[in-house]
Amino acid sequence: MERVLELITDVRARYPRDQFFDYFEPSCAAHRLKRMYYAEYGRAFMTLDSDAWNSLKLKALNHYLDHRPGQLKQGFFNQLNEAFAYRFLKKRGLTQIRFVPESGQRTPGLAFVKDRQTCHCEVKTLCISQEVILRRSTSKVFDGSTYQTLNTNFFTKLSSDIDDASSQLSSQSGKGLAYIFVIPDDFTLEHYATYRRQLTNFVQRHSASDLYLKVGILGQRAVSKGTIARSNSVPNNSFKPKPLRGSA
Repeated sequence: MERVLELITDVRARYPRDQFFDYFEPSCAAHRLKRMYYAEYGRAFMTLDSDAWNSLKLKALNHYLDHRPGQLKQGFFNQLNEAFAYRFLKKRGLTQIRFVPESGQRTPGLAFVKDRQTCHCEVKTLCISQEVILRRSTSKVFDGSTYQTLNTNFFTKLSSDIDDASSQLSSQSGKGLAYIFVIPDDFTLEHYATYRRQLTNFVQRHSASDLYLKVGILGQRAVSKGTIARSNSVPNNSFKPKPLRGSA
């Protein structure tokens, strides 16, 4: 959690009136799931070299005030999710991984070298649906069976994100990986076995040549294809949260 706390310190310095991270340390100490989520980010951050870490922090801070109605800081976390792609590329043995500075142009978020060729990786985050956000503001009871499968709207958005990522890759060498960070409406992933079958069928049919879908923040649930992302991850349900350093 060392780099998580470092990032929050920088947020507080740059946006002193923002209240999002007020009481972060005691709330993480009190809430196990929250601590687990941020600890997972912390582990991803620790795989970055110092230059990459500073680049990612700058990008995240620049997007800190990018909000989605009903979901604060989405732009901020979208940037931070690139750390998971960096970690993935590093574990695959790829070299010279770096974050591409933002220039106002639609370019991929990361660059790396594979077989002595420069390639790119674009990261997209597919967040919870607008329907779930609206449910938070109502007391109406809804049918939980809606979580049993991924619906048409989900796959429409997923397809759009992959196509968008592929377009950004094409703006450079065209060689690289579309890395999609998927947060389903059922964040508990109780129905992941069904989701995995649906996602596998979808990925096999999609025209993207190198594609990696990371499903959920915790664990190693994923579906992938291609020479860069050819090995599907094995589901891992054994999450052991670490104590939060510096908590009250």
